Amino acid sequence: MRITTLRIENLRIIQEAELRLEPGLNWLVGPNGAGKTSVLEACSLLASGRSFRSVGSSNLLRAGCERSTVFAELVSVDDRVVRVGLERDANAYRGRVDGVVVRTLSELFSHFPMVFVEPDSGQLLHGPGELRRQFVDWGLFHVEPDFLPIWRRYQRALQQRNSVLRSGGSREELLAWNTGLADDGDRLHHWRVEQIRRIESVLQVTLPVLMPDLGQPELRVRSGWLQSMSLIEALANAEDSDRRVGYSTVGPHRFGWTLRFKDGTEQQQLSRGQAKLTALALWLVQLQVFRQRREQAPMLALDDVMAELDPNNQRRVVDLLQSSGVQTLLTRADSAAIDLQSSEKWPVFHVEQGRVQRQL
Repeated sequence: MRITTLRIENLRIIQEAELRLEPGLNWLVGPNGAGKTSVLEACSLLASGRSFRSVGSSNLLRAGCERSTVFAELVSVDDRVVRVGLERDANAYRGRVDGVVVRTLSELFSHFPMVFVEPDSGQLLHGPGELRRQFVDWGLFHVEPDFLPIWRRYQRALQQRNSVLRSGGSREELLAWNTGLADDGDRLHHWRVEQIRRIESVLQVTLPVLMPDLGQPELRVRSGWLQSMSLIEALANAEDSDRRVGYSTVGPHRFGWTLRFKDGTEQQQLSRGQAKLTALALWLVQLQVFRQRREQAPMLALDDVMAELDPNNQRRVVDLLQSSGVQTLLTRADSAAIDLQSSEKWPVFHVEQGRVQRQL
């Protein structure tokens, strides 16, 4: 899957822009605050309905405007064309696929599989566990048709169980919610463990290319409850402690994973640069797993990820991106170093004061 045309209206400081993108690497260059990241945010709206940025994403509308629109034309591996669009105002979203209004935005998002990596990508390893759950769940959303409805049902049941715990409800009320939580929770856990194992098998080939000194990587799963008992047993066993704290302490909402290497290094011991490279490798592996399951590649956006990487590691990243076959949008503040990465010429879009113009 790749974007051939991207159109943006009234997003951040961009009044109007149209980009004709190529397969492979597409560079967005320009000074800080010029609107480079806003181009990636336009794609993020089509992928998730929100900005990928962890900060400063509350209001995407251009100042003085009532609505913004993003449109993209996509081409699949079999040359099938799909047109997707999203209009957003202060109160609502309206999504379209091939001109037809979608009933739910998740239908739109399923047509636009794209990963977004921020400058501080190492947070995938150093940040809260929710980021690592979201990492696994991104892949499951796009390859398991039943994942989203079951995940939503589990979240609703979890909220209801927590409400019973806080209100001091009866054991019978808890048992009723335990059954639903256990049925859906077991499926979520099974999917996540399978996805982690797929990721690990590819990661053991990919990551040593970027960081050969650390040896083979290993992903360790933290289930969210003791695997010596079933989930429904774990929920019943935790009832007294859950009542004391007022929320459910066991279940797949506590799922997690950690990374360690053959030389004994663990994820919290990685330097900032190593963590960035590792996080990028993990996302590239996630995209490869996607391609194995869906027989086509998703898309990738890197927001100033090259910052703080030395020239050798920048070359390794670019070589890995090229060999992945994934269409990639990359931002950086200057274009001087781009041609040093390779003799190949990539499309370069200059962005300044919200205006986008192709240079190469």
